[in-house]
Amino acid sequence: MILLAIPLITYVSSLALIIPVTIGIINANDVYKSPLKVIFSYCLIFCCFEVIGWIYALNGWRNHFISNSILYTDVILWGYYYYLIIKNKTQKQFIIGLMCLALMLIIWSHAGRDFNRVDPFGESILNIYLIIISLMLFYQLLNNLEINNLFTYPHFWISIAVLLYFSGVFFMYVFSEYLSDSKQKSVYQFWFIKDYLLLIQRVFIGIGLWYSKELVQSKNLSK
Repeated sequence: MILLAIPLITYVSSLALIIPVTIGIINANDVYKSPLKVIFSYCLIFCCFEVIGWIYALNGWRNHFISNSILYTDVILWGYYYYLIIKNKTQKQFIIGLMCLALMLIIWSHAGRDFNRVDPFGESILNIYLIIISLMLFYQLLNNLEINNLFTYPHFWISIAVLLYFSGVFFMYVFSEYLSDSKQKSVYQFWFIKDYLLLIQRVFIGIGLWYSKELVQSKNLSK
């Protein structure tokens, strides 16, 4: 009965994680020669979160502690990834400072509270943090004439994935308490828009990892 109650898009968005993981394995030689190795590692870690989350969900156990744990993974790994690909030294320092601030605010938000409840404040901090640092990459691209084709530039696709997903769910986390407690069916279904955004994110990350070879080749040519 629990399986039937879960919308199809939730299954699809979870299985979509196979896309970036499979592509990362196929292009492992090129992925590990670039900052894309951070994204591939992120996908592998997220596989573990997904498995644990499904085990808890199918047994009817509360699994919000997984979402709260992911906050720390997202702040650190995404911050490290953008630290590697952003070239400006001042902007790199800004990313480190923003990462530390985001971590402190999330820790403060979790301190003394139920870790197995949705944390709208912590989720909002994460979303704002990632929207800002992903926009920094787009700003860099606007001022960098060395990239001939954005559509074969991995960091472009991955940053689109970040911006679309985290900005798309931002308002949902702000109102997460209302969405979680509401008994209206329409509102309950509205919550699963997050799964559609997650599906798009994982497809775009997969595209980014697919072009890892082009990234490595462009670096070799520039030497």
